[in-house]
Amino acid sequence: MWNCLSAASVAKRVSIEQIKEDIALAREALANSSAGADKMRKELKFLADKVVKSEVRDTCRADPCYKIFTTHLTG
Repeated sequence: MWNCLSAASVAKRVSIEQIKEDIALAREALANSSAGADKMRKELKFLADKVVKSEVRDTCRADPCYKIFTTHLTG
């Protein structure tokens, strides 16, 4: 009887140790994915800001070809 209890106790400790390792790996994976999501969020914000700035600027003055085409077409 004692051998059965001892074996069950050892198996329980091994199982708990495995669970602790699995939790540590899951936490690491979560931290990595969170860091990746933050990086993508910053990149998207950068790109969105870039698009907003490009839509706001005066394209007539920014593009010299636009001025050439419009002056020749209307003249």
